[in-house]
Amino acid sequence: MSPPFWYLYPPRLKGLAEEARDTDYEQLVCPIYDGHTGSGKRIGSLSVIVHPARIYDFTFLWSGGGPLVLPKVLDLFEKYRVTGFEAERVRAAYPKAIKGRPLNCLNSLSPDGAGSRHLQLA
Repeated sequence: MSPPFWYLYPPRLKGLAEEARDTDYEQLVCPIYDGHTGSGKRIGSLSVIVHPARIYDFTFLWSGGGPLVLPKVLDLFEKYRVTGFEAERVRAAYPKAIKGRPLNCLNSLSPDGAGSRHLQLA
């Protein structure tokens, strides 16, 4: 019998973080259609814009991908030996209308082998 799995998704009526425009991606060129391009893997750190009232233990992005998590979530994962992911520091900014500097404490989760290896819990 296989273990039960749970799918994490953003709760309804909660704000989502946005990927900032300064997040860089590989540029892919289509070998079939001249001038047709697309985005490949992310290059460097993920950069996000998130309202301070919308930072939760798990904060999700409009663009999908793994959730952003606070350090206390990573601490719990380490304490209980949760495996199967890598965590990477995220560059965070508030929307322009919000004064102040955001805490530099969000981390992006990705499956093993994907993304950077800044922090790996085993």
